[in-house]
Amino acid sequence: MGRAVVNFAGKAKVHEESMHRHLLVRAEVYSESTMALFDSGAVRNVMSHKMVKKLQLRTQPNKRSIKVANCASENSVGILNEVPISMAELVVPIDFLVQEETSYDIHIGLPTMIQLRARPDYYRMVLKTMVIILKVS
Repeated sequence: MGRAVVNFAGKAKVHEESMHRHLLVRAEVYSESTMALFDSGAVRNVMSHKMVKKLQLRTQPNKRSIKVANCASENSVGILNEVPISMAELVVPIDFLVQEETSYDIHIGLPTMIQLRARPDYYRMVLKTMVIILKVS
């Protein structure tokens, strides 16, 4: 068993009205390149319905609702299980709720960030994660 630290190059985006920095990371979903927002304030992973249609993925029905940033409640379109998301040298299967309207195609929430052992550095705009590599003989 070995360990590897994977650094993702982040891109800063500053909202003028709130001056919050958002950590965006280049990601690939089934060979489709997009930006993934790492959101430590989110409790779920979300993928846009637009991205699901572009990738021609089938969602499972779901009636969950989530509270979005403006405190409104929105129903999800469905769910996706174990979608492979590629970031730098890392490919991770992630479960998503599918929402009709999102600010980015992919939102990665805090529980997944914890599983990835992700450590966002909002000052340097870098995301580091500790990945455990298992060797199978």
